[in-house]
Amino acid sequence: MREETGLEVDALTLRAVVHISGPAGDAGVMMLVFVGAVETLDVSSNEEGELVWYPIGGWPAEELVDDLPKLLPRVLDSRRGTTFGCYDPDPATGRMRMRFLESDLSG
Repeated sequence: MREETGLEVDALTLRAVVHISGPAGDAGVMMLVFVGAVETLDVSSNEEGELVWYPIGGWPAEELVDDLPKLLPRVLDSRRGTTFGCYDPDPATGRMRMRFLESDLSG
């Protein structure tokens, strides 16, 4: 976190595990999503972009990649367990399908 944003984060909680299938059945990637708390909102930008803070639910959905309006409410709702997801291309349209399952891993 410090390298990308300048933020010091003491504790992170795993909130989502999402498999994103590659084209034509390629292995794809695994995305792990964590949440944490910070003591300051002061961040540093870098060549990869600028970090911008939005209130929960107040982000500009039209500026987000397709999965974030569906994924963010799940990972930011502390009443939910860990979200598991799978994104894979729909054979009929080629668009990515997003499927989610919530699970409580607390024991």
